[in-house]
Amino acid sequence: MSDQVPISGELTPAARLLKQSWVFYRARVKIILGIMIIPVLFVVLSNLLTGFLALSDISYSFWFSVIIVFTSFFILLLWFWAALSLLCSFKENTGVIQSYKKSFQKLAPYILVCLLFFIIIMGGWMFFFIFGFLFSVWFGLAVFVFVFEGKKGFSALYRSKQLVSGRFWGVFWRFFVLNFIAGILLFFIGVSAGLLSYFVAAELGTFIVYLVNLFVLPFLLVYGLLIYKNLAEIKSGEPYTEPGKSTRLKYALPALLGAFITGLLVVFFLFNTFWGRDIYPVDDSDLLLTKVEIPEEENAFLLLVRAGEKMEIKYEERGNLFYEMAEGGSWDSEFARELIEDNEEVFELFEQAIRLPYFQIPEFQDPGTIGPETPLPGLRFFRDIARLNLVKANYLLLEGEEQEALDLVIKTLKMGQMIEDMPRPALITYLVGLAVKEIGLQGLQRMIPDLNLSAEVLKDYIIELDQFKENEQGLIRVWKMEYAFITNTMGNLNIAEGLFAPDGGSSFSAAANKLNYFYKPNKTKKEFAEYFRNHIDNTEKDCYQMELVEPEILFRRHPIKILFTENALGELLQEIMMVSFGGFFDQKCSKDFSIMANQLLLALKAFQTENGNLPASLDELVPQYLSELPIDPFEGKPILYSLEEKMIYSPEAGLVFPVEF
Repeated sequence: MSDQVPISGELTPAARLLKQSWVFYRARVKIILGIMIIPVLFVVLSNLLTGFLALSDISYSFWFSVIIVFTSFFILLLWFWAALSLLCSFKENTGVIQSYKKSFQKLAPYILVCLLFFIIIMGGWMFFFIFGFLFSVWFGLAVFVFVFEGKKGFSALYRSKQLVSGRFWGVFWRFFVLNFIAGILLFFIGVSAGLLSYFVAAELGTFIVYLVNLFVLPFLLVYGLLIYKNLAEIKSGEPYTEPGKSTRLKYALPALLGAFITGLLVVFFLFNTFWGRDIYPVDDSDLLLTKVEIPEEENAFLLLVRAGEKMEIKYEERGNLFYEMAEGGSWDSEFARELIEDNEEVFELFEQAIRLPYFQIPEFQDPGTIGPETPLPGLRFFRDIARLNLVKANYLLLEGEEQEALDLVIKTLKMGQMIEDMPRPALITYLVGLAVKEIGLQGLQRMIPDLNLSAEVLKDYIIELDQFKENEQGLIRVWKMEYAFITNTMGNLNIAEGLFAPDGGSSFSAAANKLNYFYKPNKTKKEFAEYFRNHIDNTEKDCYQMELVEPEILFRRHPIKILFTENALGELLQEIMMVSFGGFFDQKCSKDFSIMANQLLLALKAFQTENGNLPASLDELVPQYLSELPIDPFEGKPILYSLEEKMIYSPEAGLVFPVEF
């Protein structure tokens, strides 16, 4: 490399440079701080202003973007002016005001030198690592050349390269030493701050940034100035030749690339500032649930948990037989009697539980605290309690205790209803409630053909089943709790803060979080709110009336289009957290149909008991056995019945209930 041509004279060692810089810095510390305090104070005031505005409604207006752009460019201009004033003060030994006055006339060409330095280095880094590295060292003294030699534009950069020529590694090493020391110091300060609370660490980090701007940056300039003077003295006898056209053209390509990248950054900043504003906060008061506190003595959940813990099923030995018996398959009377005797305490706890007014998982009582970290207890045993009840009910039926058997099935349905009606539910608990009710309804369906009860008693059970149709309010609470879960999770993710405001708690970060084209929390929250409002509206409708809104799949779009998609991160969050509930509503409607089908089976059984035959149509059941014909939730028409094929059915849903008597 041509830079290795030996030149007479030695560079001042790094240790001596540090000492000399400190002596120079200390001698002029008042003027240095006087010059630097102006931009630092303005930064503090502008951060406070933008932070205050970020917490007000103006942060959602066009004028907030104007203020951010104006303050950002003015702060940048002020830093250029302060650095130039500092160098002018070093050159002419002037005071604070005089330095600012004299430097003002040179500000435009000084900014041009800085801009050339920046874009050429950036272009070099874009080309290849080595070019950016070389350019950084070669042109690192350009600002000192501008101030102390009056060379402008590319001439200042080229003169810097001439000074460094032959001393490349020496210059690099001296700058490396200072930056290494500063990096170690800031690292230990950062580690110490990290041991504090998040808020304190964030505010301390902001304070450290101010101190670095006030004290460290001037020291870096002093250190660089001494390196420049050292090299200028060494090269004092070497003539300087202005760069020719061919020399300038060599750097044109990296400069153009750097200018392009810089232009993109400026355009992105302006684009994000003006188009990255979020919408006004969402009024989601209709979706919010308050905290409940269910006393232990009124909470069936705790008793049912105890019942589940005390169940004696012998899963490993005879678990399969237990499930078959509960589902109407193989039957073993001896094993059924053994189950009943071994689980007397379970049945007693179950009886106590269904007499209580509430079923509530304690961890879900406060919607404001639920999130991915909220523990969810095991729920399998609730279904096994229902299956155990069915085994006992079947045993009672075979023993001729028909009403006792039906009463136990009704109590099982009541347990499912209590779970569905949980004051502060989770989606999974509602599904468990549906499953428990379905276990009970299937058991009832299998028992009806073998009943010998009077028509009047059967009609009482028809009426009793009505209470299990009403579960809409429980489901509405599920959607509201799902909304709380998602919004709480959004609040904990801090997407905008993590990506665009790493110092966390500063005032300016509050403003930065309000300007993010790719993630808009309020807009995202609004779409979640509309999604769950749609589900709430559909909850009180039958399946044939529902109009569910499903989220668009973001990543089905072309990757380039995603880059220009407003609130792309918010849409990705929706894609991850919004579940398609179309099948869930079908399941709910199937359960509603099952309740009505069982009522019809009981009514047909009562009709047969009194008349000796089945009716030709369901119209014959009204009004003596049914107050009105039940409506198929999948079609909006009366449920269909065929005497010839002996079945109750829904062609739309494909559901069939055989009439086996």
